[in-house]
Amino acid sequence: MLDDAEGAIAAYERALELEPDSAFTVDCLTDLYEAKQEPRRLVELYVRRVELAGDDDGDLKYSLLVSAAACYEKQLSTARAPSRVLNQALVVRPNDAGLLRSLDRLYRVESMWPELLDNLRLEVSMAETLLRARRSTRRSATFWAGQAR
Repeated sequence: MLDDAEGAIAAYERALELEPDSAFTVDCLTDLYEAKQEPRRLVELYVRRVELAGDDDGDLKYSLLVSAAACYEKQLSTARAPSRVLNQALVVRPNDAGLLRSLDRLYRVESMWPELLDNLRLEVSMAETLLRARRSTRRSATFWAGQAR
């Protein structure tokens, strides 16, 4: 069956109908559809796999959501759907600067001005937090340098 991609897809699709909560089956189908480059079904599988992932599978969820967003944007040519998916990824990794930059770009393309403003506020908040952390680190280093003398 490994040489028969269409047959494998049909078999795994049937298996998924019988056992819709099988992460293994979704993973197998995802591999097959990635090779076949079927973006619509692939996005469905990515989203389904995120739903099946456990609370401790944050990295997997993040990766799948970013992949789904890329499929939406690059292969399905939609901007609102990838922004929705990237917002889900932001729940998994709230301070991911790359996600925020991607959302900035998508919001600008779609003229989603209120969303862009919220996103920019979040970026400013993150920058302020980072600046405070750097200042605290510098004060701590100065203190310990003084104690070492």
